[in-house]
Amino acid sequence: MRQYFTSLQVFLAAALAMVVFIGILWVEKSNFNKVSDLEDPYESAVLINERVVVNGTEARSWLHKTGEIFILMPGGKLNMTNQARELEEGVLFLNSSLQDQADIDQAKVGFSAPFALGEARLSGGQIKIGPIVVSIPQGVAVLKRDLVRQEAIIYAHDHPVYIYLPSATEPFLVPAGYMVLVKENRATLLAPLYFTKLKKELKLEPLDDKTLGMESVQSALLQGIELSRLWEQQVILYAEESVVALNRFAPDSVMGKLLNGLYFIQRFYALGVDDNFKDEYGYKKLTAQIRNVYFAFADADLERALKAAQEFTEVRGGADWARYFIETPTYKKIWSQFAKQQRVWFYGAFPDDREVEVLKVLWGPKNKIVSFEDFQDNYFLFETYYAQNYIVPAQRELQFILDNFTNLDYDLIQDSRNITQARRQVSLLLQRDAQRSNSLIFELYIELVEAERLLRAEESELGQEVRLEVAQELLYFLDKLLDSRTRQDEVIILLKAYKNLDIGSLAESLGRSVFNEKERETLNRVQSLENLTEEDMAMIRADNVTAEEVKNLREQLRNQAEQIIAAGPTGVQTIEDLTDFFLKREILTQGMRVQINEKDDNKFMTFNQASYNGYPLQGTFETERQKFSLIKLGEITETRATASNFSAFLSQMLSANEKLRNDDKPEVVDDGPNNGTSTAILQRRNILKLLEQQGISAKFDNILLTNDKLTKATVRQASFEKKYLLVLDFDIGPPIRIRNVTVEFGRSSILLAGQVFPLETLQADLLKAIEAKLEEVNLDSGA
Repeated sequence: MRQYFTSLQVFLAAALAMVVFIGILWVEKSNFNKVSDLEDPYESAVLINERVVVNGTEARSWLHKTGEIFILMPGGKLNMTNQARELEEGVLFLNSSLQDQADIDQAKVGFSAPFALGEARLSGGQIKIGPIVVSIPQGVAVLKRDLVRQEAIIYAHDHPVYIYLPSATEPFLVPAGYMVLVKENRATLLAPLYFTKLKKELKLEPLDDKTLGMESVQSALLQGIELSRLWEQQVILYAEESVVALNRFAPDSVMGKLLNGLYFIQRFYALGVDDNFKDEYGYKKLTAQIRNVYFAFADADLERALKAAQEFTEVRGGADWARYFIETPTYKKIWSQFAKQQRVWFYGAFPDDREVEVLKVLWGPKNKIVSFEDFQDNYFLFETYYAQNYIVPAQRELQFILDNFTNLDYDLIQDSRNITQARRQVSLLLQRDAQRSNSLIFELYIELVEAERLLRAEESELGQEVRLEVAQELLYFLDKLLDSRTRQDEVIILLKAYKNLDIGSLAESLGRSVFNEKERETLNRVQSLENLTEEDMAMIRADNVTAEEVKNLREQLRNQAEQIIAAGPTGVQTIEDLTDFFLKREILTQGMRVQINEKDDNKFMTFNQASYNGYPLQGTFETERQKFSLIKLGEITETRATASNFSAFLSQMLSANEKLRNDDKPEVVDDGPNNGTSTAILQRRNILKLLEQQGISAKFDNILLTNDKLTKATVRQASFEKKYLLVLDFDIGPPIRIRNVTVEFGRSSILLAGQVFPLETLQADLLKAIEAKLEEVNLDSGA
């Protein structure tokens, strides 16, 4: 009898254990299925197969099934029937960053040459405008077609856009920040033109506040970026939640391994599972390491996360991975959608988040540069950061490209024109933003010039045209930088390329006059400035030039430049001098406009559209007296500032502006209309997360949006360093800035008046500012 009960107990225990295990298994399975229950932003995407006409005053916007964001402005007409994808009239904002990887790859490949419009089959990221096709592989663009004038305007915002002209053998590249104007009745005549002539014909130029007649394009851009940001944030939030929903337990945990064992058993014995179980098991097995990554994130174990990410990349490159997705197309689609969302997360994340290093292993470019595609992917990441004004991370990516550029295998570059396109892209970035650019970008430019020279050495006539194009670029840069006291590093870099190209012999090689008067003047200046010996010239040409030799040569050139400058007027005399003067004081000069009026020997430089700490800066500078006859920062005006005491006046004017801003700050209503909408909630959650990444914790209810555009917020009772309570203003930008910080500790408080903190270094900068202020207070008390 006792034996009977013992056997019964064993049986019941085993049965109970089986029930528990099956229960856990089904809980895990149902948890996996929750991915489909989450609110996927792509589910709201629509497939437009109609002719869209906007007659009212409101733009029409939608997320297309391909992942493109369309915004057709009032008066616009867009034909989307039967994949026509033609902008017939009006202004269209298009963001292709969220689209499927297959469409991105197709847009990069483009069309066979010569381009024939009738044979072109358009896909995601491609739009027809009259006789041309615009290809936007991955980025933001604004397109405008004027039927009356029969012309099209194409603006590339953050990444390049490619224009296919009738019968052209290669696309025309429009770099980020540039626009072109295409006269439709001349489009068929443009294909034979070389790039230097074609860019003049298309009026290739940057789009900024100085560009007249582009109000409709700029308005569409601002509206589109704001809407795109909201969609991207929704995708990022979904990407985070979907990872959690994949598993309740980490695959490398005890319970995860137990469940994997049960899955393995049931795979063969098929206990209580449907026909899809085998496919699901295979998917979970292949993606186990990626799920371990995100569980490690939750545990703040970045070392474990990085290890799991590296192991996953090995799995993804294996034969089992490729074979599985060939056999199971359903899960191939699931993986494709998941990977797309995770890439949006990576490219939309703040670059200095602790997790980004791991996310880059999973979703970013390869950690090497061997093929030209590797270079393109890494440059794309640099461009992404640069467009968002993440300067330090952009510099970091640029340094990585330079460190690895020598590994580029030229034999893998099937078309030398790809290197030429890349060099043009970097060159035009430098021309658009020369003052903001530094020696690293110039170094990359020279690396591409040298690669291009080697790859196109066998091309006779076309190779000479490319050489002339590069020569004209070099002379342009040298003209801009020769007189600058602070840019001699870049001058050295450019002079080396100048010598390698042997620019002086170009006219003889091409058999015609190749330089205009301005370029010839620069050539003469370069030759007179150098005054280098043959030994110096040979050293510049050498690839193995040592750091000490470069230092000596740089010093020699700097001394010569000083002598030239000393021979003329001193101080701020030119627009370049004024720009350098402002940049040293951290005044932003991008887009600054300067008008010079001369009276006798005195010059008056009137400037506007500069900015300092978020406030507009304008005024007039007299070169003879080295004095600002008028300087206005925000609402504060001064007439006593000189070049020597300008920094002190600037600081006083900034403090006065901050005081005015605080006095005029509107009262925030906690239950105002902005803070309870779904968009506002999403924005407030985003602010909460960004602050947490900088060591500042706040309650959701203490984050209050203060304007209708949802771009500014006040954060109250935020904890910092476990001993300070903060009240601060959060300006979403871009770039993101934190202002008007009040710090409370115990019964005391301090105000960091006039100080503005960038988000990327907020934690360190804020702690440093607090400590400095406390030390100042203590010194005053001791006195």
